[in-house]
Amino acid sequence: MIASLIAMSALVGATQGENPYGKPLAVAESRRIALTPKLDGVASAEEWDALTAEGTVSTFFQWEPGKFHVGTLTAAPAVVVVSVDLGNNGWLIGDDNLEVRLEPGPGSNVVASARMLDGTNPAGPVWRPLPGFSVASEAKLGRAESMELLEATIHDPGLGILPTDDRRKVGLRVDILPLNTPPSEPYLPRPVVPIELVMARDAGLPEKMVFRPGNYGRAVVPEQTIKLRFGFEGTNDLGIQKLNLRSEGEARDATNLVEVPFPRFDNKGRAFVDYETAVAAGASVGYRVARGTLNVKDGVAGVAQMSYRIAPDVDIEVINEIRRTDAVDRTYKQAFRVRSNSGKGLVGQISVSVPGPLRIINSPDRRLNLTSRGQAREVFEIYVPASTSGTFPVYFDVTIGGNKTRQTGFVTIR
Repeated sequence: MIASLIAMSALVGATQGENPYGKPLAVAESRRIALTPKLDGVASAEEWDALTAEGTVSTFFQWEPGKFHVGTLTAAPAVVVVSVDLGNNGWLIGDDNLEVRLEPGPGSNVVASARMLDGTNPAGPVWRPLPGFSVASEAKLGRAESMELLEATIHDPGLGILPTDDRRKVGLRVDILPLNTPPSEPYLPRPVVPIELVMARDAGLPEKMVFRPGNYGRAVVPEQTIKLRFGFEGTNDLGIQKLNLRSEGEARDATNLVEVPFPRFDNKGRAFVDYETAVAAGASVGYRVARGTLNVKDGVAGVAQMSYRIAPDVDIEVINEIRRTDAVDRTYKQAFRVRSNSGKGLVGQISVSVPGPLRIINSPDRRLNLTSRGQAREVFEIYVPASTSGTFPVYFDVTIGGNKTRQTGFVTIR
């Protein structure tokens, strides 16, 4: 990613008095790009966006709608604690302070747990457990050049807590703590750093040059094409000669590499270059980053990035609703939304299933017939036995043109 992200200081397991979260965290790049890592225990080139670095210890943070992605490199196994002030109004203020604890387990497993700090009680702040995050989240341990690598995706368990749109600001810190560090008391303060969740950013551009991206965040399916607009404001005396365009990381070999002469700015001070690329069959899905490198006669003049998404044919979204535990058996109508990411019409089938003790009451199968980038709302009826609580996965098995894929949503009953 952008080189300037690496030149920063980090909190690396240091304690300040009795508060392991008391040391301020300095982050040079506050704009965090939307980018999906591959949780395989391997650190691939341009897979992770650096957050902090100190000595041999590094942390990484990126996002996508409804998910946070966290990575760490440490010399020895450690507990990773992610603290997010979702309201960006200060830790210990309000009821929106999320803590996710990632602790190495047996083998390459990681045990995830979460709780929310509620500071609205005049008698003092209290922790409220959020067990659904341990069901919905994923994590993996691996090795990278003699270092311990932890990769994790913190997934919203159907509670609507994590941000789903860009330009949202939250407070953040990522702490590396020794194994067996106990959970902290609720009254301990934590200085968090304001960050912005973005789908476009730039670094090192010439003075008076502004990046104006277009079409960022769009989705494309493999074997189709996407067009992303790299727009700039400036003047011709900046001396920009060429613009190199490519995808980073996982999508680099699945998309086009283009280098073009930089166009002249028009009479309104605008210049545009469209990055139009095909996406190869079999390209892995997720948020990817398109990178534009500006070149002048004597070197590089700056970098501009924007996120886009290589997507499955359809996205399936469980519509969040508040479900309460009941003393008697209940049935609910649960809605979900199906969206096409394809530029072509789609015909197929969706089969819905849930684990016990839940049960689908009506037919689990739905016919899929969507126009280009069309969408539909569907409903299934779910049986919930008395006194049932927890977070449960909902599996959607999708069949289109003989190809079968599975997507997972979540419902939480509490």
